Amino acid sequence: MNQLTAISIFAVLFCCLQTSAQVPTSCFEIESILVDACALSNNCGSAASPACGCEGKNEMFGFKVGPADLNTADMDIDWPNGTNPFLGVCQNATTADHVAELNASIINCGYLVEPVGGVLPAESSVLMITSTDFCVTANSFAGLSDTLIIIFQCPGNYYGHFANYSTGGNTARTIEVDFGPGCDDEVTYQKDELVDQNGMNVAEDGATVNFTWAGVPTYSNFGCTAPVPQSIFDAGPNAVICPGEDISLAAIVENGVYSNLNWSGGLGTFSNPADPNATYFPHPDDADEFIIQLTADGCAGPVTDEITVFNLTADLTGISASPGATICDGQTVTLTAEGAGNTFQWDGGVVAQSIDVASAGTYAVSLTNGCGTVTEDIEIFVEDLPTVEMVSSMNQMVCDGDTINIVASGTGGDITWSTGAMGNTIPISEEGWYYATVQNDCAVVTDSAQLTISALPSVTIDPVGPVELCEGATVELTAAAVGNILWLTSQNTAVIEVSEPGIYEVSASNSCGVDFDQVEVIQGGSAPQAEITSSDDLVICPGESVQLVGSGDGAYTWNGQSSPASFDAGEAGLYTLIVTNDCGTDSESVEVVWDDLPLVELESNAYAICNGSSALISVDGNGPFYWSDGGVADENIFDSPGDYFVYSVANCGVDTAFFEVQEQGIQAEIDAFPLSGEAPLSVEFINETIGGQTVDWTFGDGELSSLDEVTHTFSEEGDYQVSMTVTSPLGCTSQTAVLISVGQCPFTLYLPTSFTPDGDGLNDQIRAVGECIELFEWHIYDRWGNEIFTSNEMNTPWNSTDSQGFAVLNGEYPYWLQVQDTNGETHRFSGSITVIR
Repeated sequence: MNQLTAISIFAVLFCCLQTSAQVPTSCFEIESILVDACALSNNCGSAASPACGCEGKNEMFGFKVGPADLNTADMDIDWPNGTNPFLGVCQNATTADHVAELNASIINCGYLVEPVGGVLPAESSVLMITSTDFCVTANSFAGLSDTLIIIFQCPGNYYGHFANYSTGGNTARTIEVDFGPGCDDEVTYQKDELVDQNGMNVAEDGATVNFTWAGVPTYSNFGCTAPVPQSIFDAGPNAVICPGEDISLAAIVENGVYSNLNWSGGLGTFSNPADPNATYFPHPDDADEFIIQLTADGCAGPVTDEITVFNLTADLTGISASPGATICDGQTVTLTAEGAGNTFQWDGGVVAQSIDVASAGTYAVSLTNGCGTVTEDIEIFVEDLPTVEMVSSMNQMVCDGDTINIVASGTGGDITWSTGAMGNTIPISEEGWYYATVQNDCAVVTDSAQLTISALPSVTIDPVGPVELCEGATVELTAAAVGNILWLTSQNTAVIEVSEPGIYEVSASNSCGVDFDQVEVIQGGSAPQAEITSSDDLVICPGESVQLVGSGDGAYTWNGQSSPASFDAGEAGLYTLIVTNDCGTDSESVEVVWDDLPLVELESNAYAICNGSSALISVDGNGPFYWSDGGVADENIFDSPGDYFVYSVANCGVDTAFFEVQEQGIQAEIDAFPLSGEAPLSVEFINETIGGQTVDWTFGDGELSSLDEVTHTFSEEGDYQVSMTVTSPLGCTSQTAVLISVGQCPFTLYLPTSFTPDGDGLNDQIRAVGECIELFEWHIYDRWGNEIFTSNEMNTPWNSTDSQGFAVLNGEYPYWLQVQDTNGETHRFSGSITVIR
């Protein structure tokens, strides 16, 4: 909507306001204050948290403008609480959004509009909200029936602007509003006279004060509703249905234009659904509590109000008994009055919906409510518990195969036995427990007796004859018996030991009889004697075997495996023969050993001559060792690359190992950046070595690494000698170092330990690299001490030529180097540089 349109609407609304309301003769009059506003929460720990949850941001007051325009720019307010300053009136996108949301919530004919240019037109009604940080949903504008101008205090205050209900101290509170000289108004209310929705002087959200233009207050409370003109659309009070009665509805519809009224709800019918004073005829299936709604069409759309109906026709419908109306002796039953009431009185004087009883009799309950007194009763029966008792004595002896009768007595039902039989007496012939049971609706009771059967005597002898008795040995005879054991030899133990052939008899006896068994013991053989002979001596080479021959009367096992008498031993070790027969076991062992075996073991099949040195190779195994270059020793030195071998000779043959000797060079190269800086200093180190397999870094501060590329941080100031050792796949190593200086202007110097001036454009020159250096001096010598290179410039490299310009030979060249850093400190270094072509 553009500004012109907004101004036009405002003008029309203002026109209507001017023609429909009285106008004060003063410049304005305060008409109402919402003292105790509703809020979404009470967490007001700061001016900005939560956004609109504080009650102090949702309070409001209304006033009427007199015969001349006013302007919000001239407005000033002294709030009743005195702690909040007046922050001025704000009108912006936030307030526009609030007004749009409020207008969307209005279901009556009212409308809210903000002033244009801060102008409050003459004769207009105005509502001031205490903060733009305002909760739209906290206090309802739904029933607004008039057009109001709405303005908002700028944000910042979050404590309450007014004083809610309290009876302590001074209860008078005054608000002063000023629009300039000669244009002000003030009203006073008593906070202890604020009321709740029932008109009581207690604290409750929604407490409102209305003022006459003379400043006389009246106190009201319509809950979370804004203090603005609202039409009345009320379905009336809640209702109660008594048995046989109807409901006379009494809706109030005024101060608005409503059409198409209609009552709905419940399962019953209405005398005239369009009549505010219709009659509702209940239905037998109406719920204990249900809703009746009144709807109509208002000027802003459909409106609805409802009442709650309490159906007392079902308050007392009977009595239920849990678990049932018949209980067992000693039990209790819970009697519950069925219905929707809440004040049930039993004939014993107990007031409760449920009671517990344990005696037979008739129990009654009554309910008195707005519909009168209703009584219900129920009869409770008590049933006796069953009994059962075992009569027969089970102490008599019963032999296996005999039968006796067992007797029980009981009350409260038939006796059922664990055998399935019915009656007081049953015959039994099997050992075990027997149970007699009597059962009725109250319980199951059981008594029991145990029958023990005396077994018939029996006896058997183990082993079963005939039993062989070995020469000079004894044999055990074991009697497994039921009853008392007695051997014919007069022994009464289960086990006897015999050493003579013959017939051995045993008996077993008890009160049920006697049983007999016997066994024959005959003369047997003798124990075996194991012996081993061999086809040759017991020393063998791999692939050979020696035949072992066993003797002895019995079955043979060699090293725990069944086998014929002869056995081929093809491995060195201990061989044991065991000979077993019925009379015992015997064993003998021999050891087969290896003859002298050749063995050659090398650590690797490839070795390196590192950077022009020699390769030292050691061998393990069974010697002596013979090298392909003619040497005879446990180790050998090789100065030339090639393929070689080493072998060993023994009684069992020859063993040979082949290996390769290679020339391999490796030169450690570091790339580090930066070489200096302030602490903490992070330096990136890169292994630039060609041909290396592993790398080990030592950073000079106790830290290590094995990565090709690593970033390390030096936390403390100082000079750190960082060294790097690289190892080739065949074990050749090379080491170099770089100096890292950490400080305000840290001194650093790095000089490689070798280079390769072979003309390939890579690493053909060597130079020193450093920082914070003022003076530089470098000297290089040959092996006889002759100076072959010198420089006072750090950027001047050495290209491996002597002072005459001739290229030097491969090898090591001593040097010394002296520098002075920017702090005036002198540093001296010495070492050697390796030339590798």
